[in-house]
Formats: sequence, structure tokens, C-alpha cells
Amino acid sequence: LGDRSKNPPALFDPPVPPEGAQPFRPAERQLPSSRAGALLKIRETFRAARAYFAATAAAPTPAAPGPRRKLAFEALRPVLAGKLPVRVHADRAVDILNALSLAREFKLDAVIVGATEAHLVADELVAAKVPVVVNVHLDPDQLSRVDDVRMVAEGRKDLRNAARLAA
Repeated sequence: LGDRSKNPPALFDPPVPPEGAQPFRPAERQLPSSRAGALLKIRETFRAARAYFAATAAAPTPAAPGPRRKLAFEALRPVLAGKLPVRVHADRAVDILNALSLAREFKLDAVIVGATEAHLVADELVAAKVPVVVNVHLDPDQLSRVDDVRMVAEGRKDLRNAARLAA
């Protein structure tokens, strides 16, 4: 291994302690860590993509060449045009309702995937005419996980979820 293994680099020793006026900054921009933060980031991205589409819709001229091409937004073009379905993985009822709100706001062709608590918001799903792909995470013969048993008892996980949605 050589001499480098005998002298590892020192631990990070900040020059000053962190405080409100001078906090530690992450080395990279962080993604949101909450559901609300993720939803906000998706909305911001879709709004920015729409603004980009509006800016690129005008024919470029030599005086105004238009914005630089952004491939991330170009990839969203068929999604925001409603030509490509969006699969939204949501298990909780509140997340399903947020996905429906997002689909309504941006006129998305959405498909809800997972949908553990879809039976709790079945009326909203029917009204929105959004298809649902139900994942079965629970074997009724093996109710061994405490979380599964608790969720079934609370009515959040229903073994008849798909049947209730089909009705």
C-alpha cells in the first residue's frame, strides 16, 4: 500500500464553527428529502419546462437566437403535451391525491402505480379517469410483518384493493 496508507488525510476541520450567518454548505445541491419537497421540485421543473417551451416556440432570428437547447426539458415535451403517459408511483392516499392534482394542473396522461391505499380515494380516481396499476405487497397467507398487520388493521392496506377499484 505504500506510505500513503500510513498517513491518511486529516478529518475535515472547518475554519470556523457553523452559525446562522455562515452555515456549512453541501458540496452539491441537495434534492428534496420530503414528499412535499419532491412535489414542489416536480412542479418547479414542469413550470420551467413550460416557460422554456414558450421561449422556444418563437422563431429565432439573428438578433434574438432564442434560448439554448435544454435536453432535460426536451425530454419532458411529449409528457407535458399529453402524448406520453407518466407513471406516478404512489402508495399513500395523500400521494395519490397529489399525483391527481399534478396531472390536472399540467394536463398529464397519468397512470398511478403501486396504489396501496387507492381504495381510500377510489371516487377521485374514477372522477379523474386515471388508470391504476395495483402492486400487491402483501401475501394474505403470510401476515408476518408487523407493519403489514398494522396497516391492514388501520384500513390503509386492503387485501381487496384491486377488487374495490374494479367495482
